[in-house]
Parts: sequence; structure tokens; C-alpha cells
Amino acid sequence: MIRNKNILLVSLFIVCFSYSCEDAKDEHFNRSDALPLQNLVELIAEDSDLSVFSELISIAACDTLLASTQSFTVWAPNNSALSSVNIKSITQDEARLIVENHIARHIHTTSDNPERGVRMKSNKVYFFAEGGSSFGNVDMQKHDILAKNGVLHTLKSQIQFFPNIYEYILTSPNTSKLAQFISQFDEEIIDPLSIDADGTIRDTVYIRYNRLFDATETWNWYGTVHTGLGAVSVEDSIYTALIPDNAAWDAAYERISPLFKTTKGNDSIQRLQTYLAIVEDLIFRGETDNPAGKDSMVSTSPSIIHQPAYLFSGAQKIKTSNGFVFLAENTINFPALETFQKPIFVEADEQDGRKTAANTTIIPRIIDGDTAGLATDSRFLEVYQTTLDDNMENQPKITFNIPQTLSGKYNIFVEFLPGEMAQQGQPRATKLRCTLNYQNVNGNITTAIANNLQTSATDKVKLLLFKDFTFPVANYYDRLWQIDFVRGLHSVDERVVATKLDIAVRVSASEFNSRQFGRSFCVDRIIFEPVEN
Repeated sequence: MIRNKNILLVSLFIVCFSYSCEDAKDEHFNRSDALPLQNLVELIAEDSDLSVFSELISIAACDTLLASTQSFTVWAPNNSALSSVNIKSITQDEARLIVENHIARHIHTTSDNPERGVRMKSNKVYFFAEGGSSFGNVDMQKHDILAKNGVLHTLKSQIQFFPNIYEYILTSPNTSKLAQFISQFDEEIIDPLSIDADGTIRDTVYIRYNRLFDATETWNWYGTVHTGLGAVSVEDSIYTALIPDNAAWDAAYERISPLFKTTKGNDSIQRLQTYLAIVEDLIFRGETDNPAGKDSMVSTSPSIIHQPAYLFSGAQKIKTSNGFVFLAENTINFPALETFQKPIFVEADEQDGRKTAANTTIIPRIIDGDTAGLATDSRFLEVYQTTLDDNMENQPKITFNIPQTLSGKYNIFVEFLPGEMAQQGQPRATKLRCTLNYQNVNGNITTAIANNLQTSATDKVKLLLFKDFTFPVANYYDRLWQIDFVRGLHSVDERVVATKLDIAVRVSASEFNSRQFGRSFCVDRIIFEPVEN
């Protein structure tokens, strides 16, 4: 038996410099007394009974890694164990799932503590049996064969692969269209666990990272912010996922893509933003085996789904290693107004995204007491004329940015509180003109005007400015842009909000002097209410 496992590990790491070791260690390696010259790739390639696994290593593009100076342990299934694998048709992703489920970093021998699991490159965790006769519940054929950069064991069967949610998407033939879209965001990055707090890299260990799902950012004042949709490839993170099959993916695209038309017909942007809209509300944290029994669920985007039974209806439940997949066949029952076509609310008291004209003063107000419920979050914005002036162009006007508009229909409202709530302006009703500025298909700004609008001195009013108004193009920034913004790859100035709403007072001298109308107003919020197709 090995008397000191640490001595063994050190000797294996320095084997290229010295090959003298204690007789006690030799018991654990099936090798001659000669210095091993072959790396793991070469050692596997020379064994005719491992020829299929050798080809899989090459197809999976893992050969460079296993031939490197880093230390690995490989559990190689023999050819009989891989008889069902079609080498001629297997994809790189499929080959990688097999190979990475049979390799692990560092040295692992049959003398390892059977109670300590081994984390594979696939992130699965398997165990040696007592005495080392099997690994991952698969019988060993040969064991503890020393290579220049690690150890090789051979197996009589494959280690059973139990896919996580991400792996299910990649390997299921019915979800190939979703897999093709999300896998384009895969990359290999240095494992953050191999980087010390001072930035020193202890070991160059690469892991798979998907920007769309795994993105996080650390802010000193807030901590770690999860900007991705969820780490569905991580074994320790539990999720419930609604996954469309290829037919459902196509149907969702046909339904949603008209909402993401772009200026000058940029089809690539429209396609990307539509695909992102489809995946935006498919992932839910935690393991929910019966979504129909829930009153509501919150997706990772986050969106509140008030009828999960409708969203998940007809979906087939499939258990994965890190939660549940619900496979939606032929269609996804998206509630549009809770997912990809949400209402837009612009709170007037928010500082960002508004601009006042000359001779206009604004004051944010907070309501308390009996009238607190009149305004959203008990806040509103009072707008009034700085200096009295009968010239229409010098009357109060404020412009609001309207972010994230889609190329669909909206009913557009503005909510005003009673004029009598004004503290600086005149406590009366007023007359308004609202101008909507938006992009046309050529990218030029055009306008629509709503005239002769009136607030009330005593009542809260919700004025309809435009009914079934159709935007020809979307003015939308998607999740990938937001992720890159948090990473510092975009600035605030790059986010151009082309859709704007002007609210301007239009009260004549006679109307003002007769006290029929004032030149101030109290605005709560602007609402863009989508009209479903």
C-alpha cells in the first residue's frame, strides 16, 4: 500500500526529472522500470483495444490537452464498451461529452480514498469502489498505468452519462436548433478557482463558459451580479427549464420575429434578437416537478409568470442531473404580455431619461396620507412654467425617453394626477399637446401628435394618446448588449433611445387669465400597453 499519498503525488509531478521512487509506490503502477516517455494520448493510441476512444479524443479536440504537461487521469472504455458509437457520424459536441466524462485533472489511483469523489472534466463526480475494483460503478479492466503526464485506467463499460440541462439540449436531436443557437456563445476561459485573489494564476485550467447563461459580474458595492440566464451546465446549480423542440422553436420564431424589425431591414439583428427573446423566459431557479401546481413562477430573466400551467401545458417532463427539463413539442405557450411583449412603464419622477425645455421647472413630489395611493410608489413629478409667458413656445415642456419599444402595436397612455395637487404651479386643469418621436424603416425620426388633451383639476386621469399605434421598427437593446455593458464593453452613451414622448402645455393667454386652465401639471407615469397580434 502507499504509505504517503502526498509523496506519490509529488513524485508523479516531477517524474520527467526523476524516476526513482520507493518500492512501496511501485505497487500502484503497472509499468516497467523504464522512464515513461509517452503522454496519455500516445499511451492510449498504442493500445489497439482503445482505438475507438483514441479516435473520440481526436474528434473532441481533447488531444492537445491530454498531451500537455498538465496532469490528468483517464478512464478509457475499451472498444467493446464503445461498440454503439458511430465514429463516422458523431459530432464534436457528442464526442466531447463522452471523453470529458472519462477524464479528470490531477492524479487519481486505485489507492484513493473511496469516500472522496473525483470531479471529472464533465463536472460529474464519481467514486472508486473500495479496493479500486471499479470506478463510477464500472468494472476496471486495467489500472494505474503510468504515463508521462498522468495515469491511465481502462474500463469494461462506459461510465453512464446522466446529462444536465445544458447537455440535454446539446445532445437531443429534437433540440438541435436551440443547441445551435446557444452553443455559439460557448468559449473556454481560465477557471476562476485557479486564480488567486491577487490575480496570480496558480494553474492554467480551462473550463467551458457560456456568456448567455453563465455571465456574472462582481461590483465592489453590490457583490456578484448574475447577468446570464442561469448556470444550467453546472451540476451544483438546480433549475427547471422549458425547452422547445425544433418545431416549437420554429413556431416561436414565426410568432415573435415581427416584433424585432430593424432599420434598413437588418435581418441578422432581427434574427438574433428574436432568438434571444425566445430563450429569455425558459429557465427557472429550483427544481419544480409540477409547474401546473404553482400559482406563479419567476424566470431568471426575471419575469413573473402568473399561469405556469398554461406555459408548461403539454410539455414532457424529463429528469436531468441538475433539475428538470420540460420538452415543449410543436409550440411554446408563451403569455406574450408577461414574456417577450411586456408593457413599458416610464415613471415620471425617475431622474434618468428625461429632459426639460426652456422656462420649465420640475419638482419630484412624494405623497403621504389618504392620497398616497393615487401615484405609483406615492411619487409624481410636478411640472410648471418658470416665468409666466404667453408665448406657446415658452410654455412648460418635458421630454421622456421610452426604452425598449418593439415593432408592434401599442395603446399609449399618460397618467396625470389632479391639478389641485400642484404646490408651485396653478392648481387647475391644463391643456396639453403630446408628440411621439420614433424611427421609421430608414432610421429617420418621424412624429405623431396628439392635440387638445386635458387634465383634471380634481381627478386622476389616464389619457389615451394613441390607440393601436404601430412602430415600424424596434428600438431595443437585448441581453447580450446588457451583459457586455455590465462588463464595461459598452457605455451609456452608446445606448441610443430613439423613441421619445414630449408633453407640452398649450394654454392661451385668455384661457390662463380667465383661470380656466393653468400652465402646470402633475404627471405620474407613461404607459405603452402592447396589443397582441
